[in-house]
Amino acid sequence: MYDRVGQYYQGTVNVTESGESCQSWASRNNPNYNPTDFPENSTTSARNYCRNPTNDKGGPWCWVNQTRMGYCTLPICRKYYNDLKNANIIFCY
Repeated sequence: MYDRVGQYYQGTVNVTESGESCQSWASRNNPNYNPTDFPENSTTSARNYCRNPTNDKGGPWCWVNQTRMGYCTLPICRKYYNDLKNANIIFCY
């Protein structure tokens, strides 16, 4: 599932749009987000996958080193809009 800013993205993309490898979320000690900010509710389970724990308008991202993050490009998928409750949710598979 992927919403417009990727807050709930749970895929396995682990490289930035510039091709840099993502670091493990669990290896970071960042006070700006908590494990509950991840769709898995765990930085360990989020591994080194692109996520958006800060609800950044740029979409899913990851740390590429200790001081720099990078945005991720997610694969194109078929889009279905849930018009029952929340029109901004896009289901991808």
